[in-house]
Amino acid sequence: MSDWKIRALHIEDCHKVCKERDSKWSIRKTAKLLKMSVGIVSEDIRLAKLLRGSAYINKLQTRKDAIDFMRGAYEQVHTRRR
Repeated sequence: MSDWKIRALHIEDCHKVCKERDSKWSIRKTAKLLKMSVGIVSEDIRLAKLLRGSAYINKLQTRKDAIDFMRGAYEQVHTRRR
């Protein structure tokens, strides 16, 4: 498994554990705990959710490709709602 996939899954797991212990836990707190930017932590949590549910994203080799796929899927959903 690629490093970016492992990192995304670990960040999501960390966030979930912290949220279970503190219902007011936020992505901002996870980012501070991990000394990472809020944007990266947020993206990695979303990527992890996709990794757990999409066979296609698991085939992608780079984080950039996964982000591009995620953004494209987001745009498709929001374009259909208009």
